[in-house]
Amino acid sequence: MSDNNQLLAEAAQVQAVVAEESRARQADQYNLLIEKLRESILYLQQQNSELTREIATRGRQQADAVSQAQTAVDLSKNLALSIDIMDKTKDQLQEDLQLVREKMLVAEARVIDLNRSLSSALVNNKNLESKWRQTLREKHSLEEKNAKLNQKLKQTITLVSKSPVEEGDLITSTTVAAGVPIKGKITGVHADTGKVSISVGSADGVRKGARFVVTRGDDKFLGHLDITYVEANEAVGRLINPQGAVVVGDRVVTGFN
Repeated sequence: MSDNNQLLAEAAQVQAVVAEESRARQADQYNLLIEKLRESILYLQQQNSELTREIATRGRQQADAVSQAQTAVDLSKNLALSIDIMDKTKDQLQEDLQLVREKMLVAEARVIDLNRSLSSALVNNKNLESKWRQTLREKHSLEEKNAKLNQKLKQTITLVSKSPVEEGDLITSTTVAAGVPIKGKITGVHADTGKVSISVGSADGVRKGARFVVTRGDDKFLGHLDITYVEANEAVGRLINPQGAVVVGDRVVTGFN
């Protein structure tokens, strides 16, 4: 029995050692498993942090997307309103353009009429200029005839006169007797009174109420001058039917009313 008990004790010790070794191996396995679990937990925590950050980023992106979508909606509304306003403006511009075209047609018709009137006026003006030149030629011819007649009258008066005749009296007598045109020049223009002074007077045969023709050059008619005041070597008159501004130096002549 003693041997049996010893064998049982030894067997028990062996089992205890085996059990201890088994427990130790299980403890190592548990420790290894715990370490792996800790690593897994740390990894999951890192993943959780990254997912949390990503969710936050996605949330901000979603908020930005919503804001952009709202902005796009607002822009779309404003664009639609602008298009509507542009359509109305286009219609108004088309109406205005049509009105302008109609006015242009009327204006073109008026221009055509004015051009016709201008052409007619130019023709009339040319005819008047032709008549005026003809009148001037006739005037020059009459002046030459009057000059010859004046020379003859001077000779006649000199022959029949019993006393010496002064040059001024001779010219006056000749002018009054034969109706020779009296020629002179404008010596003053009085803008405040509207009167004009000329270089001939009673000594040249000018009388109150006489009418002169005012000209410039050979063919420019400027109007008539009715004499209202006369001195020996000067006279003053008033312009009648003026055809332009007269200046000092313009010519005056009688006999062409």
